[in-house]
Amino acid sequence: MERYCILVADGTRARFFVYKERVWEWGEPRPRLTEQADLVNPEHALAGVDVYREARSSAHPANSSGHHTAYDDHRDDNRREGRRRFARRVVDRLGEVAKGARAEHLVVCAGPELMGVLRPELDRGLHPRLRVEEVTRDWTQLSTEDLQGHLVREGILRDPGPPPDQLSA
Repeated sequence: MERYCILVADGTRARFFVYKERVWEWGEPRPRLTEQADLVNPEHALAGVDVYREARSSAHPANSSGHHTAYDDHRDDNRREGRRRFARRVVDRLGEVAKGARAEHLVVCAGPELMGVLRPELDRGLHPRLRVEEVTRDWTQLSTEDLQGHLVREGILRDPGPPPDQLSA
């Protein structure tokens, strides 16, 4: 069976999973998705706080010609750079989890904006032998079981079949 490492991320959080065989008490192997790590973006935690409050809350004085001056506080550049830093941390951690799981296949699930930031980092930061599949969806809020179900329905992971307690005798 191929070993999968799965990343599910948004701008706030990244969750890392491994899909591998688990052995039930009677010894029958059954694939199972297990969460290995969780990473939170500390810069995004400030999203509810206006870190630029002073720059935008006060009226800008008029210059000598009577026109108001434009003020560029670089907030868009700072947010973009914060997303890039988070993407680097995510890919570094993904590489560690994939190596520890001896993964052969990576599945990266993220919304379109974050996927665009992750792509160049994935190209730079991962071993070239790893096969990467992208799923442009934000599934960070799903439970492990729901995530596994979505990945099976998308044809990315194989269907593990019914749980052993639901098998008929």
